[in-house]
Amino acid sequence: METHFSQLSEHLYVHHGHVNTGILRNGDRALLIDPSGTTLQVTLTELGIANAEWMLFTHHHRDNTLGFPIAENVRVGVPAKEASWFAEVETFWNDPQYRWHLYNYHPHNLMLANAIRVTDTYTDGVQIAWGSASLTVLETPGHTDGSVSYLIDVDGKRFAFTGD
Repeated sequence: METHFSQLSEHLYVHHGHVNTGILRNGDRALLIDPSGTTLQVTLTELGIANAEWMLFTHHHRDNTLGFPIAENVRVGVPAKEASWFAEVETFWNDPQYRWHLYNYHPHNLMLANAIRVTDTYTDGVQIAWGSASLTVLETPGHTDGSVSYLIDVDGKRFAFTGD
């Protein structure tokens, strides 16, 4: 069987799919960064993860959110500046200004097809504690106007998940 992941430290993995997904593990529980794709569940099963209880997204593009189910009891954290593009994306699709005369196409044509329930929003400098890790939110506009990166301090090392 082909392995679809790499281990970065005792508690941190990366699933390699059409989007790389960060997997912060605490026993059989996980915090996921940019969970996407149908093969992610295979990796979680191989790692013995039974409960993906928190999902963080770096930005609102549908390739970062597509194909992986989000259960009702899961926390979902997104950049505060893009929260409406997750939770109320219909406002984009229903607004004619985003369909005509698009010379500087923002937010983007990779908008979500359907809204995602959001429980948490993050701004620059927010600290998140989960398991043995500490995460810091950095606002890193560029790929999208409101994208963020997550610095993860875990197992005596520092990693950055930046999205695309």
